Amino acid sequence: MATQVEYSNEDIIRIAKAQRNVMGAVCAILLINIAFFMFAQFLGGGPFSVVVVATLFLLEMFTAGFYTFRLAKALRSQDVAAWIGAVLAGLLALTFVGLVVMAMESSRATKVLKARGLKVSVMGVSQQDIDIFLSK
Repeated sequence: MATQVEYSNEDIIRIAKAQRNVMGAVCAILLINIAFFMFAQFLGGGPFSVVVVATLFLLEMFTAGFYTFRLAKALRSQDVAAWIGAVLAGLLALTFVGLVVMAMESSRATKVLKARGLKVSVMGVSQQDIDIFLSK
């Protein structure tokens, strides 16, 4: 049985910011996948477009893994699956498996943030809501 973790206000801010970064990475992955298919279909997939998209894929793989790792760390994940998932999110960012791992960590963050009374949208907690939370 998992133990309930108590989070300080600083932890909540870290979780909120990390979740926003993870959701931004999810959007970037989706956009890069769309760009890949557009280059392949409409531009004929020339060498320049392949290099550009491949570079974006590599950058996004690193970014997705890094931000998912930071979210797992902010959530103080104790289970090995969360840490392995954070690393795999970056490695699997090209596939939708990585998106699932990222969404699972984001879901855990949403539960923690909502429990503290923060309004969580698709992209996480807004900076304005974070500022209001800090002023309490």
